[in-house]
Amino acid sequence: MAGIGSLIYRVGGSDNLIYRAAGADAGHLVYRAANPGDITISFAWNGDGRDLDLCAYFLDLASWQFGYGYNYSTDEAVYTNGNYSLTYSGDIRGVAASEYFIIPAAVAKLGQRMFRVHLNYYSYGVDYPLSTCTVVAAQKNGKTVVLENVACSTSNGRKANTNDPYITVNFNADGKLTSIA
Repeated sequence: MAGIGSLIYRVGGSDNLIYRAAGADAGHLVYRAANPGDITISFAWNGDGRDLDLCAYFLDLASWQFGYGYNYSTDEAVYTNGNYSLTYSGDIRGVAASEYFIIPAAVAKLGQRMFRVHLNYYSYGVDYPLSTCTVVAAQKNGKTVVLENVACSTSNGRKANTNDPYITVNFNADGKLTSIA
């Protein structure tokens, strides 16, 4: 019989489980790995930049947008829309700072999803000539992806919008972070 003695992969309960298929230890747990957790997406800039604005949304729910001038607070807040929820750091207007989104594991597991973020430096100018940022997507019990020198729009005094450069965070049907493009 094919596969005798090999490992079998099964998803069960709150953990990914692998059992031995045959032999003296048939049916015994061989390996347990925690399911992927929340995904944190951070946007950081150095002292040459000030007040990076974001326009973020799930591609399959594009009318539900976050960032300065959309759904936002000046403080960290949790937002919910049906099965969707996320945490947003709020609009950070400082020099050499960062903003972030946290996508809960339960939202990532709703099926294959993409989360898009458009970027614009609201305070671009002579004193703040930066036109890039660093993006870090990290998942608890999963991978971390870092993109440096991500292009940002430089329209002084304007919030980010869907015409600005963007990144897309991809995660699969199991809720695992797969890439940033």
